[in-house]
Amino acid sequence: MIVKSQEISLKKKDFFLNKVIVLYGENQDLINDLNSQITSLYKAKNQNPKIIFEDDILKKPVDIINYYLNGSLFEENKNIIIIKNCSDKILEIINSIKNNIQDTLIIINSEILQKSSKLRQFGEYDKSSICIPCYQETKFDIKKFLIQQIQIYKLELNENQIETILNFSSLKRSKIKEA
Repeated sequence: MIVKSQEISLKKKDFFLNKVIVLYGENQDLINDLNSQITSLYKAKNQNPKIIFEDDILKKPVDIINYYLNGSLFEENKNIIIIKNCSDKILEIINSIKNNIQDTLIIINSEILQKSSKLRQFGEYDKSSICIPCYQETKFDIKKFLIQQIQIYKLELNENQIETILNFSSLKRSKIKEA
């Protein structure tokens, strides 16, 4: 299932649970923000995401899967797993575990995926997955993000100041957060 990045804030947290979420694209700032938005839905239960890299999983798949998916016997938290720097190589492992994930959220981060990519096709068509493409944002998108940040932090800026920040930001979310 393909979901637009702008629709994430409209979804309830149960929408994501027991799913594999594929975030891909050239906009790493947006991918990082979406990781935070999605995982923040679960923070109320003291769930901190576990971040691992595809290379680590590929080296010892059984050990990593057992540790991260099964967790500790003493751990009551449900799992949030973010797998970074992914490619089609991870798909075999994801397919082997996707039906056994309960109370777990798996977020896969990747760079640009071609239309023919198996990982992208998995994200778009598999019933247990959600695919969120993260393309470069337009000036309008970044301005909307900036206005949201201004409202969150209860700042008062005039249109000139907003334009100055937009020009300084080079249309990147991370630079707006720095400002």
